Amino acid sequence: MKGTAPLLSVRLENEHDVVVARQRARRIAELLGFEEPDVVRIAAAVSEVARNAVSRSSGGTVEFRYASGVPHRLRVVVSDLARDGAVLRQQLDLGGAEVEGLIGCRRLMDHFVVEELDGGGVRVVFGKNLRVGHRALSPQALLKLTQELALPPSRNLVDELQRQNHDLLQALAETQRLQQDLAQLNRELQDTNRGVVALYAELDERADSLRKASEAKTRFLSNMTHEFRSPLNSILSLTRMLDERMDGELNVEQAKQVSFIRKAASDLSDLVNDLLDLARVEAGKVPVRLSQFSVADLLSTLRGTTRPLVSAQGEVALVFDEAPEGVVLRTDEGKLAQVLRNLISNAIKFTERGEVRVSCEAAADGQIAFHVSDTGVGIAAADHERIFEEFAQVEHPLQQKVKGTGLGLPLARRLTELLGGAIRVESEPGRGSEFTVQIPMDYAGPPDLVVAPEMPLRHAASPGSGSPYLLVVDDDEISRYLLRSSLEAMGFAVAEANGAEACFAALRRSRPAAVLLDVVMPGMSGLAVLETIRGTSALERLPVILHTAALLGDADRQFAAARGAKIVAKQFGERVAWESDLRRALQNAGLPVSIPA
Repeated sequence: MKGTAPLLSVRLENEHDVVVARQRARRIAELLGFEEPDVVRIAAAVSEVARNAVSRSSGGTVEFRYASGVPHRLRVVVSDLARDGAVLRQQLDLGGAEVEGLIGCRRLMDHFVVEELDGGGVRVVFGKNLRVGHRALSPQALLKLTQELALPPSRNLVDELQRQNHDLLQALAETQRLQQDLAQLNRELQDTNRGVVALYAELDERADSLRKASEAKTRFLSNMTHEFRSPLNSILSLTRMLDERMDGELNVEQAKQVSFIRKAASDLSDLVNDLLDLARVEAGKVPVRLSQFSVADLLSTLRGTTRPLVSAQGEVALVFDEAPEGVVLRTDEGKLAQVLRNLISNAIKFTERGEVRVSCEAAADGQIAFHVSDTGVGIAAADHERIFEEFAQVEHPLQQKVKGTGLGLPLARRLTELLGGAIRVESEPGRGSEFTVQIPMDYAGPPDLVVAPEMPLRHAASPGSGSPYLLVVDDDEISRYLLRSSLEAMGFAVAEANGAEACFAALRRSRPAAVLLDVVMPGMSGLAVLETIRGTSALERLPVILHTAALLGDADRQFAAARGAKIVAKQFGERVAWESDLRRALQNAGLPVSIPA
């Protein structure tokens, strides 16, 4: 059976009829199997809607129906003769105070509708769903139920009023219990909130500690630049002098020992350089210095700098494909070259025979891709991401022969991302690898840090007779020795000062043609010495060359440039590049020095 079946109808004319309707609603709800809380809700809703009908109209009816289907429902229809259906619906929508009771009924019921009758009048239809799993009433059960409802109520009106009061008291007790539960829940939420606030405070404290630790690590590594690079460069330069027999012949064992020392120092120097570069990138202190250059020039330079890495036996060929014509990039040439050099040197290390090929192609979306492929040992798919982790190295017999720092690929990825690009690898064990670096042809990231252009060095007259006299100021004796050896080989006379006080004492005795000044010195730094020199009228035009292993920040570079000082990196281990930079600085100071072609 589907549809609705009538159960009972009650006439509404006065308040007495309202009480009867409430009483009958309770009984019907009990007979249909509603639980006690729902019985109270149905009785309260019928009472409120019936009272509203009596107050607005001269009469009406309450009809109770059983609706079968899904779900089964008790359906109540309250009709009256009032002609304000539209007004009543509007009041319900707006939440007016005059229909507050009806609004409460709508919340209690599962279904609540106000309709206007064609012949005039208002009909309120509402209902409550029976519990899930309730079986539909058979015709016999419905007949029995209607027969029982036809009997007069067992309670008088006083009993019903008492029952209503009892229901109200129960409702108030339930409301009070809910309020207590709500208060308890609020207290628990407050405690939880305080815990969350404390957790956030702890997380902020931990984050601040991590930030400070990262800054401390960066400061440590930056300071380590001078402390490690200076002695390492000195060792490399001294072993080079011994290896090149500049001061006499070595026997076979001595030559082997010197070569071991030089190899160990070179490996340690590479590790220090990679660590410093990684720390600066992670700290966000690496500026992107933009320049325009052609891809052909870049690959030509890479060809020249990487060809010495290939074994002379010719088991591995280094091949550079022709660069696309007319392609010009606007990015940081130095960082891009560093990434590609790293990939090429890695490919050569792990390729025993075959070739290492370098190529590039421009894409239509403004990107350019550089490919470095090899026929080497290859990398398993599970290790494709691990090789970009710091100090991670893939286990392979060849690994024992070509020791690495495990920092080259992580640094290459970070530098590529700094340029707005990405690096990926395709590789299989035994079939070689191909690394692809893809970056925008026109860098579109944050603007590069602006460094003030260097002012030309102020020239100072050389001594009237003899060789030009230079003053070398450095607290490291080995650095002074190596620099003096190179300067004397260029034809200069050299005086030494082991710190700021000795420098000022030498300047009071005589004026050199130029001062070569270390930056990191105990007591008074080289920048402070430069400031003092520029503040002395007799020395304000004296050429000064800052000769340092420290990684100077942009603020220090601007400071030096504003005072007309040239900067030369202290890199004794890279003799050709270092001497070339040194000669240019001396020539810029107006000193007689030639620059080899």
